[in-house]
Amino acid sequence: PGVYTEETSLFPPSVASLATAIPAFVGHTEKTGNQEEDDLINQPKRITSLLEFKALFGGSYTPDKYEVTLKDIDSLEIEKVEAQDGNGKNRNYYLYDSIRHYFDNGGGPCYVVSVGSYTDEIIPGDDTNGLIGGLKSLRQEEEPTLLLIPDSVLLADETATGTLHKDIVEQCADLQDRFGNLDVYNGNLSKSDSIDDFRDKIGTENLNYAAAYYPWLYTTYKKEVHFTQLEIKVKGKDKGI
Repeated sequence: PGVYTEETSLFPPSVASLATAIPAFVGHTEKTGNQEEDDLINQPKRITSLLEFKALFGGSYTPDKYEVTLKDIDSLEIEKVEAQDGNGKNRNYYLYDSIRHYFDNGGGPCYVVSVGSYTDEIIPGDDTNGLIGGLKSLRQEEEPTLLLIPDSVLLADETATGTLHKDIVEQCADLQDRFGNLDVYNGNLSKSDSIDDFRDKIGTENLNYAAAYYPWLYTTYKKEVHFTQLEIKVKGKDKGI
């Protein structure tokens, strides 16, 4: 009586590794389903690699042409570069590049929601279409913990982007199991302009459920551009050279 033994483990306590965040990306993709119907629209899909993304959603967006505007003909200094479709309309999509960047930097499982193809306009939409429709479809998914919509900065103006940002924050606050990663509209411009507009449009409610990143990232990814895609103009002149 009064004698007992205590077993001491020779190994430290083991802790199972768990994913700290499962991001969900919403945006436009090359493919939206099979040839008969757009059965991927607003359907969250869990993927684990860029190869799996390409199999489901296709590859990156390739503009029909790039309009390069020079400041003057003597210095050949570039004023701006705009990606355009076959009708000469500015068009771009950022979802594929964001997914590629995510996996190239060690990303794991994530969700992707396609809201349209590369021929569709980027619009805020509503509960059933556009970027807001894709965002709404994530409400029923329990696993995602981060919400990201890279194409939000391609909307018509700061007001449209701000409306979408408010919807992201609202979903995070309602469900309390996810966090919004917001992109600053015109995040490539001076801080005073873009940040002030962002603060004005995002409002003041539930801001602890999101974060904004400024400025935009510049990556080392290279785009293959054929000379036939280039249209070179000089600032202040309508005709190309």
